[in-house]
Amino acid sequence: GASDEYAGGKTTTQRKTRVNETPEPTQTSTNTNVISANFSDIDRHTGPWPRDFSLSTHFVLGQFAMGYNGQPRCDKYPIKDNAGLTEKQIVKNLRALCVNVLEPLRAHFPSMLINSGFRLKTGRSQHNKGMAADVFVPEIQQDAEALYQGSLWIRDNLNYDQFIFETAGRNVWYHLSYNMAGNRPKNSPDAVMTTTTGGSPYAHRLFKIPR
Repeated sequence: GASDEYAGGKTTTQRKTRVNETPEPTQTSTNTNVISANFSDIDRHTGPWPRDFSLSTHFVLGQFAMGYNGQPRCDKYPIKDNAGLTEKQIVKNLRALCVNVLEPLRAHFPSMLINSGFRLKTGRSQHNKGMAADVFVPEIQQDAEALYQGSLWIRDNLNYDQFIFETAGRNVWYHLSYNMAGNRPKNSPDAVMTTTTGGSPYAHRLFKIPR
């Protein structure tokens, strides 16, 4: 499983890998506490998707796509068929992500912002299917210990498919995904990772990111 070893202000050498950010899970999840989401309003929906379309108690569609006044950092891609999925399947994935991962995370970090949600792009990234979001917590950005403790809490408490503790430059964020077809087991090598480059190479464990 993932290691959180950190000592003397140094981390052990990262093992370089070509692991993609979002490899497809090969096993049925062993995770529990799945929260069922109701999709009836999504199934009934016709026409363009409004920015204020509710995904869960505290999240609306515009926080993950199309831009939103309350989330200046979010992506501005429109909701369209993508990555082999229909618009409605993508919105359902976003709702499942909100209900099972982001609502519990918001309860822990009330000021969290969505840094990146749905991406209208090609490739294997789970963002392209509405299954992933990058989360930014403003008040702890320069606190390495708080960011690290937050990563440990996420690892141990949330029902995610994949969790990546990431930085690229000044900002640090938490990449989280959820797969309704079954999350990969928590002990999978690519279930929990850290990167200081915003991409490869990945360390298959958590460690404190210097600030």
